[in-house]
Amino acid sequence: MTDSIDRRRFLKVLGVTGAGAAALSSCGIGPEPTERLIPYLVQPEDQIPGTATYYATTCRECAAGCGVRVRVREGRAVKLEGNPDSPINRGRLCARGQAALQGLYNPDRVTHPLVRNANGTFEDIDWDGAIQRLVAKVREAQGEGIVFLTGAEQSTFGDLVNEWMKHIGGRHLSYEPFGFEALRAGNRMAFGTATLPSFDFANAKYLMSFGADFLDTWLSPVEFQNGFSQAHAFDGGRPAAMAKFVYVGPRLSLTGMNADEWIAARPGTEGTLALAMAQVIMSQHLARVPADASRLVSVLAAHSPRAVAQAIGIDEVTIVRLAREFARSGGGLAVAGGMATQGANGAATVAAVNILNYVVGSVGSLVKFGADLAIGSTNTFAELAALTSAMADGQVALLLVHGTNPAHSLPGAFQQALGKVAYKVSFSSYMDETAAACDLILPDHHPLEQWGDSRPRAGVTALQQPVVQPVFDTRPTGDVILA
Repeated sequence: MTDSIDRRRFLKVLGVTGAGAAALSSCGIGPEPTERLIPYLVQPEDQIPGTATYYATTCRECAAGCGVRVRVREGRAVKLEGNPDSPINRGRLCARGQAALQGLYNPDRVTHPLVRNANGTFEDIDWDGAIQRLVAKVREAQGEGIVFLTGAEQSTFGDLVNEWMKHIGGRHLSYEPFGFEALRAGNRMAFGTATLPSFDFANAKYLMSFGADFLDTWLSPVEFQNGFSQAHAFDGGRPAAMAKFVYVGPRLSLTGMNADEWIAARPGTEGTLALAMAQVIMSQHLARVPADASRLVSVLAAHSPRAVAQAIGIDEVTIVRLAREFARSGGGLAVAGGMATQGANGAATVAAVNILNYVVGSVGSLVKFGADLAIGSTNTFAELAALTSAMADGQVALLLVHGTNPAHSLPGAFQQALGKVAYKVSFSSYMDETAAACDLILPDHHPLEQWGDSRPRAGVTALQQPVVQPVFDTRPTGDVILA
């Protein structure tokens, strides 16, 4: 007989004593229950105690598609950092991406399938029963209006949903609360395409933001922050090499506070300022204007600095100075979004900024169509409004929702229309407003628990792999669809 104890026996004893302590405390005769220090009594095969394992995957907290490296200790993900090999974020990661772990281990996650009972409350259901219920509802609703509403999905999963909807006669719509509708409409007005181009901040010599908060949450913030830091940094200690940054907007955002100059134009006049600058550049021949830009002469004639200065609230001298600096920099880049595009003339503001980029030759060099950002592929607000009307008229028999929460971001009409849909299924991992209004909840894996991919821009495919074993009794929505 020996008094020694190996590690496996120690872990078993630890688990038993932990359970015993919890039982005693429930009787009121023991200490408070304690959490185990080691998450697994039977550790995953590829984990070595005390040694970190790193996995490369893709952040899915927004549509930017940043690459991440996840540090895993004893089967538990403990830290996320940017992947230096990613062409999107090049090793950096924003606070939202860092917080993905909070979602993975969130105790408020939906831990298993739920179904609404006759009393109107949710009760547990096993996965086999839940999938059988979904199959029955799909058969009932087939040909009578099935809609699958997802977030901004440019991925294999999105392709799967498209194929499934075509097979059963349904429709796939994508909805993103920050859908950048004005950007798409403005690009369509100026260039005939509703896609969102990529912006080369790193090689810009002069930056102007017309309300676009690109250092905070606009489009692909980590990528843009990287580019801005390169353009706005000292080059060999020569301040002249720094790109000047001018922010145009009525309110100082996070991006505006990092600007070299703030132009507090009156709200809604940002596009007028861009057209006035374009008029100065063309009339004074400050840049090599594209040959076909001559068609803009009549449009810009009414936007001379003298004619618009009072409306903008910026003096004529300042408008001319900005135009000369922008054109003579040899690499001017203007972006529009945020506050500047929230008014009725938001699309016109974007079109005006497109014209400003065009007359200095930045379109095709610093503003690149073809390497389009994936978020430009979501459905328009008008299409979502049409869906809401169809739901309210009882034309949608089955609504499936994944990766979006329209009952929160489109309160009122959409929330009321949900009540007119015969059956509603949510794949949400959380009991959000849309899930709470559904009849069946089939919780999806967290992105850090499943395989997948995303196409954040044309020509880039970002792969996604599980870094930990599933924390709860959830399933990937793609697997549920295939089943």
